[in-house]
Amino acid sequence: PRPISENYYQPNGDFDHERYSAASDAYWQDQEYRMDSLEGCQGQLNGFFSRAMAPLLSGGGEENRICSPVSFYLALSMLAETTGGNSREQILDLLGIGDIEALRDMAVRVFHGIYQDDGVTAVIPANSLWMNRDIPFVQPTVDILARDYCASSFRGEMGSAAFDQALRDWINRQTGGLLQEQSAGLSMPPETVLALANTLYFRDTWVNQFPVENTAPDLFHAPGGDVTADFMHDTVNTYVWGDHFSAVPKGFSGMGTMWFFLPEEGASPEDLLGDPQVMDVLLSGVDEEREGENWKISTVNLSLPKFDAASDMDLREKLAALGVTGVLDP
Repeated sequence: PRPISENYYQPNGDFDHERYSAASDAYWQDQEYRMDSLEGCQGQLNGFFSRAMAPLLSGGGEENRICSPVSFYLALSMLAETTGGNSREQILDLLGIGDIEALRDMAVRVFHGIYQDDGVTAVIPANSLWMNRDIPFVQPTVDILARDYCASSFRGEMGSAAFDQALRDWINRQTGGLLQEQSAGLSMPPETVLALANTLYFRDTWVNQFPVENTAPDLFHAPGGDVTADFMHDTVNTYVWGDHFSAVPKGFSGMGTMWFFLPEEGASPEDLLGDPQVMDVLLSGVDEEREGENWKISTVNLSLPKFDAASDMDLREKLAALGVTGVLDP
C-alpha cells in the first residue's frame, strides 16, 4: 500500500515518523522491483506499440476507440505459447522478439512490471485459459502459461451455462465490474477447444485535481454537431506541438501520464494515428530536457469535457492487417 501521511497521526496529534518511514521504505522497494522488472523491456515494447497502435485504433469512424497495447501484447504472447510453426513465427515477428524463450522472459517481466495495486493506483493485468474438459492438454504448456504468463486455468463443459458464467464472473472480478455489459454477451460454443482471455484494469487519480468550482457547461464540437458538455478547467505547464497537432500532458498519481492531442483544423484524430511525431510524444513521455525542439515549459489553460467511452472491435481483421494470418486459417 502507498503510505498516506494523514493515516500516521497518533490520537494525541503527534506524527509517527518511524512507522511512516518504514511503510514508505517498503513501498519504494516495491516500486524499484517493478522498475527493475521492466528494465530492458521498453525498447522492445515501444517497437510493438509503434506497429500496432494505428491499426488497432483506426477504422472507428465517429466511435471513440479504446485499446490497451500492453494488454494486446500479453494476449498475443499467450497465443504464441499455444501455437507452433509458421503461426508462432508470425506472432513473434509482430511482437518483435526472436524466440519463445525470450518471449517468456519478456512476458513475466512485463506482467510484474506493470502490476500495481497500492490503494491509490491500480494497474492489474490478468490472463486465463479455458479448456474443454473432453480434450486432453499438454500439461507442461499449461504449467508454462501459469509460471511465465501468470495465467489461471479452468476446465469445464464447453457450451454449458455454468462454464460461460464462470468466464463472465472471472472477467468481472478482474475489472471491478466495469465490463459487466460487455461480458454479459460472452459465451464459448460447444465446439470450442481452448479459449484465452486477458484483461487489464486501470484506475488512478490526477496529481493535480481539476477544481470542482471551475467545472461549467460549454459547447463541444463533436463530429455529428455541437453538443453541450460539462467542461473541467485547469492549467498545465508543458506544451508540445507537431506539424499537425498540439498536445499537453496531465500527470497521474502513479507516475503515468495522460496526453491530450488537438489536431490542427481540418485534420481528424485518425489522421494523427500514423503521424510519427505523435508516436514520438507518446513513447518519449514528459521530457523537459527536450525543451526547445517542439516542447516548451509554458502555462496552458486546459478545458476538458467530462466523457465516458466504451468500444468493441473484432481483433481478427486487425491481426490480419498486422501479418498474423496463420491462426485465422482453419
